[in-house]
Amino acid sequence: MNDERDEQSGRFKQKYDPEQILEAVREEDGGATASEVADRLDAPRRSIHTRLSQLHEHGRLGKRDVGPSVLWTVADTEER
Repeated sequence: MNDERDEQSGRFKQKYDPEQILEAVREEDGGATASEVADRLDAPRRSIHTRLSQLHEHGRLGKRDVGPSVLWTVADTEER
């Protein structure tokens, strides 16, 4: 499982926080596939795809189809 249980609250916490995901996308010259991010974080691709989708829904990532793949990009508001 990719999430760990918080000992105090008993709730699951995300193993890969949003900042790690955003940084992994930035490190791929600002655009990356889920597979590239998963490789960078040594994480399952499906879990990373879910996290990327959540960041997109919150306006922190953009995405565009590139052939059969999706290229995730850091939103302008997130650029440093």
